[in-house]
Amino acid sequence: MWHQRHSHFRSCAVFASAAIAVALIAIPAASQAPDTLTALKSAVARLQGKQPGGGDSAITIVKSLQPRLPKIADYLAWIVASSQFDNESYTDVAATLAPVWTQKPVSPLIGRATVLAARADLQLGHPRAAIERLRGNYEKIPQPRGDLAMAAAFAADNDPVNAVAYNQRVYYGYPASMEAAQAEAALATLRDQLADRFPPALGRTMLARATRLLELGQPDQARKEFIALSTQLTGAERDLARVKIGVADYDRKQTDAARNYLETLEVDAGEADAERLHYLLLCARRRDDRAAMGDIVDRMARQYPASHWRLESLWALANLYLTDNQADNYEPLYRACYESFPKDSRAAECHWKVAWSHYLRRASDAGDYLRAHISLYPASENVPGALYFLARLAEGAGDGRAARVYYNEIVSQYPSHYYTSLARERLAAAAPVVHPGVRPAVALANSALLNNDAGDFLRGVVI
Repeated sequence: MWHQRHSHFRSCAVFASAAIAVALIAIPAASQAPDTLTALKSAVARLQGKQPGGGDSAITIVKSLQPRLPKIADYLAWIVASSQFDNESYTDVAATLAPVWTQKPVSPLIGRATVLAARADLQLGHPRAAIERLRGNYEKIPQPRGDLAMAAAFAADNDPVNAVAYNQRVYYGYPASMEAAQAEAALATLRDQLADRFPPALGRTMLARATRLLELGQPDQARKEFIALSTQLTGAERDLARVKIGVADYDRKQTDAARNYLETLEVDAGEADAERLHYLLLCARRRDDRAAMGDIVDRMARQYPASHWRLESLWALANLYLTDNQADNYEPLYRACYESFPKDSRAAECHWKVAWSHYLRRASDAGDYLRAHISLYPASENVPGALYFLARLAEGAGDGRAARVYYNEIVSQYPSHYYTSLARERLAAAAPVVHPGVRPAVALANSALLNNDAGDFLRGVVI
């Protein structure tokens, strides 16, 4: 227990002393008397154990410096309160932290201070006070530290069911954290205590933990958990756990094992099967088996046309062909992406890949694709590029007036974009720019061009 308290304080002191060093920069030079700074640094070093000397005397020094350093009073209070907790002076902790509670604007230490004061409440045998303190600042407490503190407070308040709930938040929501190990140990104790009354976690919650381990680069541990879940769960959740075993093998770079497992695995039709097919596609990609990848994409189009995993497969194969500059192969895939999944965040990028390909080949419909990109995806990062290349197409067709309209639109609407400097260069090298006094007419021309209305465009252009 002493070691845990000491380690806790040591990390707190390191955090606070670093913050103090930054905060001191903002203090006027006149108030930074050499003796003040020297005394503060020496006291903090002692509390961190970097210099010999009594901790109590260091606390006294820090307290004496607080009136001289009001801008970092909350940090100084935090250092003192952390040391008091380490020295088991629990009754003093909350009062010492008063500068943190009253800081305006709100101190960045308020979450950490709340947990520290709640831990002191627990040591004093006041679990209800700890719960109320944590609830009062819950949104400001860093997680998973806050939920672990709540779990400890409920356990001390003889409320094991709520203690389980908060420990499960930590264990399942933050699987790679140090707090997760503490929550796991607490859950084991609570399971023995509650027996049949122990509230089990939902299947999707357990799956989410193992999936998060995969995302965090821990496929070995994730695989163990998926294997266990495949025997505990039923229905679609069991199917998903079984598929994820193969996904974990893929992430472990065991490509052959993953492929063999997923190829022979039988699950019901649904998202789990769609994910199984997607990872078979990824296994084929590692072997550079384009034919197998194409077969899987075609199969997913028939069986799971609206599945997220079909989009992932289309995206993976399209990007592979893009790197080889095989437009005839990647264009249909990108087109399927934006046509089948128009609301996905990648739809605009897929459409741009097709539009750009048509422009590079100077296809007769390149301008149509560029205008469509502006119309369909007005927030796309490629809109300035679409305007620029529409201008280049107009120049190539001998239509300088239309080109100026496009260039002016880039300059006026995207002043900091890469294509803005290029547009300015093209305008400077071209005929005189449209006079600013006729902006309404230019706006009409721009609108007409974007809507492909030739009549309105001709009426709006000023020569």
